[in-house]
Amino acid sequence: MNNFREEELNLVNIQLFSTSLFLVAISASLALTYNRRLVLLGKKPLWGTSEVNNISTIARYASLVAVAVALYLSIKNTEFLEKKRASKNNIEASKYEQFVAFLAVIAALVSCHAIHVADSRDGITDLENPEV
Repeated sequence: MNNFREEELNLVNIQLFSTSLFLVAISASLALTYNRRLVLLGKKPLWGTSEVNNISTIARYASLVAVAVALYLSIKNTEFLEKKRASKNNIEASKYEQFVAFLAVIAALVSCHAIHVADSRDGITDLENPEV
């Protein structure tokens, strides 16, 4: 296997990990949204406030890790394209992706910070169940 193909395979493997984390976060968000719907309908929710807070915290930190990995992959992809001597347009597009991934990391950090400033008595899902 040539060097470029092996490096690209490693990046794809890392991307599979990141995508799995996003799936965990999205699944948790879906479950929490359904739980909130049950509360609003006056039905018995699946989880109480403490469990909801824990699930939301885990989902938000999983999102943070996933977008941080996406930023890492964007940086590595740009380096890979430069080594491969890809076209200037492809390298420039990759740098835009890095910027977008950087903004996603900031959004995820803000979302995680919201957990710590929320009044836990009210439940953090009352803030919103953000998706990064």
